[in-house]
Amino acid sequence: PVGCGLIADAVENCVDFKAMWGDLEEVVSRPSLTRFVSADDFRMLPLRVAASEAASCKVATVVGVATNELGKGVTFAVREAVRQGKMDFVLRGDVCLRESAGKGRGWFTTTDLPAGTLLLVEKPVASCIDCEMYRYKWGNLGSADSAALTVAVSSRTHKAGVLSVLRLMHPSQAVSYNDDSDEEGDAEEKAEHEQMQADMQKAWSQSAAHPGEWDRLTSVIRLNSIGFYTNNEHVMGYKERYKACTGSGVYGLACGFNHSCRPNVTRFCVGDAAFFRTNQPVRAGSELYMSYIESELHSAPKSIRSEALARDFTCSCVACEAEELTNADEGYLDVDVQFQAEMRMCPSKQRVKILQGALKGKVEGVKVNVLGKDAQELRCMLAAAHEELGQLDEALRAWAQALSWAAEHLPPFDEMIVSFAVQAAIVASRNGSPVIGKRWWRIAQEVHEVAFGGGRLHFELRYKGEIESQRPGGAQGFPMGDVPVAEQAPRPWAVVAEEIGLVARAA
Repeated sequence: PVGCGLIADAVENCVDFKAMWGDLEEVVSRPSLTRFVSADDFRMLPLRVAASEAASCKVATVVGVATNELGKGVTFAVREAVRQGKMDFVLRGDVCLRESAGKGRGWFTTTDLPAGTLLLVEKPVASCIDCEMYRYKWGNLGSADSAALTVAVSSRTHKAGVLSVLRLMHPSQAVSYNDDSDEEGDAEEKAEHEQMQADMQKAWSQSAAHPGEWDRLTSVIRLNSIGFYTNNEHVMGYKERYKACTGSGVYGLACGFNHSCRPNVTRFCVGDAAFFRTNQPVRAGSELYMSYIESELHSAPKSIRSEALARDFTCSCVACEAEELTNADEGYLDVDVQFQAEMRMCPSKQRVKILQGALKGKVEGVKVNVLGKDAQELRCMLAAAHEELGQLDEALRAWAQALSWAAEHLPPFDEMIVSFAVQAAIVASRNGSPVIGKRWWRIAQEVHEVAFGGGRLHFELRYKGEIESQRPGGAQGFPMGDVPVAEQAPRPWAVVAEEIGLVARAA
């Protein structure tokens, strides 16, 4: 049955991350053509739980948790599935779903939680990976991800528990959506839209859902989908190893996290298993919020955040309430895949000149506005170009600028800070600045501990390949064994952020 799991006092002690990481590494180590064919490959990677810890946990179902009746749906089949390790979630026992003013329901904590508390680990009810989406003729359309996930979910409705979970989800009725099918396009694009709609309709017709609920369930899937990415914060080539691990899914419990542009919960993934952790101390009785948009957009104008959100509500978080909605300025530089490809084709010296100009707001003599998230992409490319030229002082300065911006504008203990600090530490260590390098290594590891947990072992599992991979210009990576160990526990975010600023200025 789908949607069974455990309620634990300490999720971090219960979930065996090392085993889960080992399962994933075994798959991504295969030759590229045999890695992932469909989301079924992910479903075969179990949520690993330490048997000694599981014995003291309560067995529950998504339906039982969602209705606050923990015993609901706990049948012999559910208990047997959990006993065999076939479960979909491990949830912390001191959080609960309840009404949230103006937002429907949301997750709340009943106790004080420190930063870095693991709240929930969950596998999706159903999922779709990107390579599946691109197999459709309409795979490149803007709404293709929701459509492909809808086809995937509908095909799973015959499995026990799937429809029960979907029917509990928001919204209670179908929500109209103005996707890119309303835009003017050529005949081929319109034909792709028609085929996409036909494929979704066919999938529902073969499902266990009643025809009268197809439209509503399509809205449920679109509005509750959560993307999953493994090691997506890596900035060097090692992240290409996990590109096939990208997709989206419907998570029966995680969909209960409401959105905020100032979230107190962050997430990371191992395959399609999503881990949700607090990024700051949270007082008892407070609501737990995640962000539905990428963290680099939190500093963008409210109008851009609202456009990226694309949901059936208007965000009323503290950040949005304090900011008036204005039309975004025209002329933003689009640092997209095409722009980055063009930069890679440029000689390093020319690339440096273009990137430095863009960061100052000018491209080919034309004034442009640059969003914070795009400025970060430019700084990463600039640092790599300086490394290719052997200009390590300038490369270190670019990484330091990226870190300074991240500490000021991203949520506390954001995953990107880990990645930037790792890069700065490697460059500083290669550039004869071991003291600066050691401080960046410490910052990288203490931010990693709050964002991902698991101590030094987890840090090495997630970052060994990124640290030891080849550098720009053909230089060798940094030996993992030479990375100093951060001995003490993570400090409060205000202290870490202040040190990032001090070390960045020193660079």
